[in-house]
Amino acid sequence: MNTLIIPTKDRSDYLIRQLTYFAKTRYKHWIYIGDSSNKYHFRQTQEAVNFFRSKLKVIQFRQEGKNAVESVIDMLDKVSTPFCVFLPDDDFVITDSINKCIYFLDQNSEYIAAHGLGLTLFVQESKPYIKNIIYYPQPVIESNMASERLLSFLKNYSVALFSVYRTSQLQKIYELNKYIQDGTFTELFGCCMSVVKGKIKQLDHLYLIRQVHSRRYLLPDGSKWINAPDWQSSYNVFKSSLASELADIDKIELPKAEAIVHNAFSFYLAGRAEIQKYLLTTNQSSDKNSFMSQFPDVVAKVLNGYKQDKSLIDYKYLLQKNMIDKNSNYLNDFLPIFDIICKTGSNNASFSNDLLKQGELDFNQGNLVSAEKKFNSLTDDNQYAAMSYNNLGVIAFHRKDYDRSIKYFISSLEIDPYCRSALINVFKVYQIINQYNVLMPLIFTRYIEKFPEDIEIFMFYLEVKKSINI
Repeated sequence: MNTLIIPTKDRSDYLIRQLTYFAKTRYKHWIYIGDSSNKYHFRQTQEAVNFFRSKLKVIQFRQEGKNAVESVIDMLDKVSTPFCVFLPDDDFVITDSINKCIYFLDQNSEYIAAHGLGLTLFVQESKPYIKNIIYYPQPVIESNMASERLLSFLKNYSVALFSVYRTSQLQKIYELNKYIQDGTFTELFGCCMSVVKGKIKQLDHLYLIRQVHSRRYLLPDGSKWINAPDWQSSYNVFKSSLASELADIDKIELPKAEAIVHNAFSFYLAGRAEIQKYLLTTNQSSDKNSFMSQFPDVVAKVLNGYKQDKSLIDYKYLLQKNMIDKNSNYLNDFLPIFDIICKTGSNNASFSNDLLKQGELDFNQGNLVSAEKKFNSLTDDNQYAAMSYNNLGVIAFHRKDYDRSIKYFISSLEIDPYCRSALINVFKVYQIINQYNVLMPLIFTRYIEKFPEDIEIFMFYLEVKKSINI
């Protein structure tokens, strides 16, 4: 009944965390991945998709060169389920909560979307560690009038795109979104069109986990945004599209709808701290095309000290102290994600280790092609590259491709000069072809200096020296 829509670019490690979570919690719906990553991250995700295919209904789409909006539009065209969720590649939605939201939407046709409560985790990437947890606000929009919903939403803005949506409605929203060039307006338009089209419900269960880390894709500072070259053209599309929808739903004249959109948008602008600072420290231009001339009401609000009203956020009990309370209603949903983040870290050592073992199992069962693909996918992984190159060398050796096997073993030793398996294997290949590389004594010497007690390696070293007459 539901499809997860996940656009991703160069963050396969975070995406693998997501797949690990959904497999662990027995997520039964579809997962679509729109992948515009480089070759390394695409390959890592591809291996993960193959790894989890027996547990998850997941499809990876190659979308090289597409941005997130283009990727989402492309995937939405393929969705056949009645509900869907847009999910960034570094966040989580709770499996059981998705089902509860679907049930609610099934029973309440006037709602366009539903979600539960949200958290933001501040994650330390260098080691598996959560530094802090705070509440992540999401909109609760339940007025019967579209104009009232829009005004209420932009007076207390929070991102509305991560809820469970009716697929038909989200498809319409993103289809309009493709005409907007500016990235901030893209997100903002999707959120605003959502609340214009229908109500959004918040249920009392944990639903969304967002992560703050050093590799996030950030929208520009507000002061830079309003001075961007394509700001005006994007705003024009933003206003006209919303006003047209608003006029149709509330049965009002278009000029009135445009004035409502302009007024509601001014509250959003005045509530952004960076724009407040910019307006308070910049000379107010009289140029009729300037931002300040277009939005004198924003300037007035800022000068009068306007701030968005956050008093509606009353879920303070959801903060970190209560999240680890054994009596918390949300703990059972939170713990699987906590475990995945804190046990695997951002480098997904657990997944890579499993993949290495699976490749070795394939090799032992004689499936060299499958094993080779898995080892190749790990050659850019710092922790597993040396052993992966060694294993690729063993596969080449079994195929009697001795030149290639030597190259792989040498690659392994270049990464880890103390990889004992690669050292023994390259010696045996040279022994078979009866020809030693003149650098072999140096390679062995480096190892022997660190492990002088390794008699077997020392004996190989003596044989190499003798064979090349040193």
